Amino acid sequence: MAEAEKDMARIQKQQEKDAEYLYHLYTISLARFDFSKAEFYIETRALLDTTNYKWQFAVAEYCQNQKKYEKAEKYYNRTIALGRPLLESGCIDGFVVKLSLNNLGVMYSDNQQYDRSEKSYLNSLYIANKLEKEYPSLFDDEIAMTKGNLATLYLRIHRLDECERLLKEILEIYRRLGKENPERYESSLAKTLNNYALLLHNKKQWYECISFFEEALQIYNRQNFGNLRKIEDEKASIMLNMGNAHKELGNESKSKECFEKAIFIYRELAIKEPQIYQIDMARALNNLANVYKREKNFIESEKLYLEAYHLYSELIKKIPHEVEPDYATTINNLGEIYYYLKKYHESEAFYKKALDIRRRLYAQNPNVYQFDLANNLLVIGGTIQMNGEIKRSIPYLEESIQLYRQIKSEKRFYIYALDLIGQLYCTLNNNVKAYEYYTELLPLIKKAYMENPIEWKEQYVTILGNMAFFSIFKMKYEESEYYARLGLKQNASENWINTTLAAALLFQGKYAEAETVYLKFRNQYKKEFLSDFKLYEESGVIPPKYKSDVEKIKNILNKQY
Repeated sequence: MAEAEKDMARIQKQQEKDAEYLYHLYTISLARFDFSKAEFYIETRALLDTTNYKWQFAVAEYCQNQKKYEKAEKYYNRTIALGRPLLESGCIDGFVVKLSLNNLGVMYSDNQQYDRSEKSYLNSLYIANKLEKEYPSLFDDEIAMTKGNLATLYLRIHRLDECERLLKEILEIYRRLGKENPERYESSLAKTLNNYALLLHNKKQWYECISFFEEALQIYNRQNFGNLRKIEDEKASIMLNMGNAHKELGNESKSKECFEKAIFIYRELAIKEPQIYQIDMARALNNLANVYKREKNFIESEKLYLEAYHLYSELIKKIPHEVEPDYATTINNLGEIYYYLKKYHESEAFYKKALDIRRRLYAQNPNVYQFDLANNLLVIGGTIQMNGEIKRSIPYLEESIQLYRQIKSEKRFYIYALDLIGQLYCTLNNNVKAYEYYTELLPLIKKAYMENPIEWKEQYVTILGNMAFFSIFKMKYEESEYYARLGLKQNASENWINTTLAAALLFQGKYAEAETVYLKFRNQYKKEFLSDFKLYEESGVIPPKYKSDVEKIKNILNKQY
């Protein structure tokens, strides 16, 4: 028995030496940026003793940082299984379960598995709060960290009230801890300020959010200790966020400056760790390209989008779940650029490539991706009709409208889709179908006009004029007159509406009023009056008892003066 114990002691001692040597090789490989060897050494150490939870956790963390999520999940689950007995016995080492659950929450969130992410975070917080009762104040930082991650998740899935509640709690913790130990906690305070600013950004409180961004940036700028690479990463992230806020305020020059600074930082970071920072650089390139697009500098915008596109094309092979949404956005942006450049075939090709991705994302998470899918369908329909293929465009528009009907918060693109499809059906001489879509459109455009008359007046008047025309084909002549007069009341200079008003009056037997309108605008709209009569005749919407009045008006229009 004694000999067996000696043998075991020798084995354990050799194992400790082997483990120490493997970890030494691991750190050397990291320093040389040889990540495949680093992974081999850290995992080999874990396999020396599969009951050592610290070694299992180290592999999980490393694989997560390298975005090898499947292997990371396997090792986190091993760690949790090893840590639960420690946790149940009241041992402080059981805290590794909390850490593993928190990191799983981050990983699931990065892969759009939001329900699993929330569950992991809540379980992590439950454990931390339980341990906090046994070890007061020891876990403040860890509790704040997991609350911060959960707040970020709630922000991402638009549960803003829950997000704000958590962020207020976290700020209180880190402002207190930061006063006690600034070197240790200021970075966490800065990150929380950044997250709170993002929440304010979502609430459209632009000046307030920029103030929080600037406070966070001041903290990072005065730090010259710790993980400097991480600090630069955080600074670049803040510059991106500030750029977006300045964009919302219409300060394009400041926005561009922020994005350029972020790209500069990410280019430097990506030289040594491309697999980590290429995704951030691609996002920054997209943002700067958006600025040039708004400035109508489409060539420069295209160049930046293409650079981002090529980065995502490589990243999608390695981490598809993490980059698919941004990849689809970049492809969609290229489609938009080619649309503006009137390269409609190229535009359609890129839009359809984005559509394939967004259909897949929508199937996985309808609430998050419904709006993107609807917009993608709308722009494809719009692009196809620009090539003169109206019938082929309509199914895309109809599908987009079905999705917009379910979205309560955003009506702008719903209005655009209904207006466009109505006009296309009009072009196809199916004015009854156009009337149906415009009936759905009218209350939406009226509400938009009432809320913002300056922005929506022109489109509101045009839609009223179109609706007056479509009403003729439903033989609703009084309704047609009503919409025509309402449109002219809003803007009397829109004389084209009188072409429909005249017909609506004539088909109600109001010959004298109709004749006055025809005579007034005969020189300006003779061709339109006569072509409309032809269309009305072909559609069978002229009341038989007023056909003689129509012939009289035609004679007046054709009479030489």
